Amino acid sequence: METTAARALNELWRDHLFQLGITFHAGRECITYEWGAKNHVKESGKSDKSPDNLSQQQLSRVMSRFGGKFEDSAQYYPDGTMNDVVYAVDGGMEDWGYAASWENEYTTPKPIKECNRQVSGDTQPRRPDTTMLRTGLFSADVDFATTGTYYVQAIATVDQDWATQGTGEDIPVPKVKPQTHIVNARTNDDWLYSNNGRVVRGQTVWTSQTVKIVVT
Repeated sequence: METTAARALNELWRDHLFQLGITFHAGRECITYEWGAKNHVKESGKSDKSPDNLSQQQLSRVMSRFGGKFEDSAQYYPDGTMNDVVYAVDGGMEDWGYAASWENEYTTPKPIKECNRQVSGDTQPRRPDTTMLRTGLFSADVDFATTGTYYVQAIATVDQDWATQGTGEDIPVPKVKPQTHIVNARTNDDWLYSNNGRVVRGQTVWTSQTVKIVVT
């Protein structure tokens, strides 16, 4: 592990909980998701479906459409599994971020090996700055018929179809329930996972902070 990029990625993997792994691939002009490894290619040459295929498929399509069409081709970014759109590789960072913590339990031979973290010279590994800006996710207009004090709270249940899995040719491999935090945080009230002080807790009903509004 000699490059700055490799060390930065390694620190991200070791110190964070990954919701899922989707690649916005500029070199191949595609937006792709799991699976992307050689052990998930069918005899037909097509990719296995992952346990979280539906959520990844929907999110990738949204990213593709949001990005807009290319000026020269008038086409959107192609989206699909990395095995189908790009090609299968072992050790891809998307599959690692998605399945390194659980795939060995369900797969023989075990595809995940521990990273042998090494650096060269006198360069010291540094933790990257992962500060993220926060912004609003939605807005709504509320009409108040009379004056008074009001308390407003947004309540929502979202993305329940992400827990749906395919059948037949689209059955997930391995055949387990969705494993990503982004799916379980929305569809599984029993989901609770923590690592290094970071916590993901599942809930099917989401509520915003209560806002006090005084209308005069």
